[in-house]
Amino acid sequence: MVSDPVDNAKDRVEAGTSCKGIQHGRAKLTEEDVKFIKYLPNYRGITMRLSEQFNVSVSLISCIRRNERWKHI
Repeated sequence: MVSDPVDNAKDRVEAGTSCKGIQHGRAKLTEEDVKFIKYLPNYRGITMRLSEQFNVSVSLISCIRRNERWKHI
């Protein structure tokens, strides 16, 4: 049986071998950074300031704060 990429991804997640968080080779943030970003209170301009502080995109900061990325933290 031939597996497609979606099946392979599901298998990696189920087996716990998918690269997530700091295991990913291109990750710029640590788990401590993500916790800080997630639990910092909302105020005007916070997303832009955090993106500059951690040298990542504004969209990544927004996704982290909405729990769309780094969900395991």
